[in-house]
Amino acid sequence: MSKINIEDETINIGDVWKSNEMLKEDIKGKIEIGNFDITDEAVALKKLTSTMHQYTKIELKLPNDFIAASREKAEGNDISFEEYLRNRLSGGISEGEQEEEPAEEGVEEEEEEEEAEEQEEKKEEAEEAEEEEEEEEAQEDEEKGVRPDWDNEEEETAVPQQIVKVRCHNCKRPITITSSERPITVTCPNCSAKGRLEQ
Repeated sequence: MSKINIEDETINIGDVWKSNEMLKEDIKGKIEIGNFDITDEAVALKKLTSTMHQYTKIELKLPNDFIAASREKAEGNDISFEEYLRNRLSGGISEGEQEEEPAEEGVEEEEEEEEAEEQEEKKEEAEEAEEEEEEEEAQEDEEKGVRPDWDNEEEETAVPQQIVKVRCHNCKRPITITSSERPITVTCPNCSAKGRLEQ
């Protein structure tokens, strides 16, 4: 079985490490001189190509202190630095050997901001849904011919007269009613919608 060096993208064939390009050149050179014994090179090329298709090469920039600590750990485990990193990044290092991953600056702050934004969005969505539901109910009542009710927001009692604040069923703006006459027809000063206050 041939050995493959993933980092260098080479395969060991005949005690020589060869890349994809080197293998292709060897095959081409043999064919040009009439030597069609290219089985070893063709098998090696196929094996190297299929193996490399299973990997994605990425470039990482890691803090120097993390690299130094990783080199020490690799030496302590009698493995190469690259092998140690590969194991570490793929989760292959046991918990006892793991240390904290280097955190990027601001990651926690970004997560907190995102969480706060999500909560704000959910709150706004809930408020919008509630408003839509109220509007739908008001529309249904209007279609059925039901008179709109005014929502009592708060009541304050004065000595000579009763002051009542209600919200307009249409625009939701507050309306102050100073008359104690009941029932009373009220017109919203903002949108001119009319409603009847029974109590």
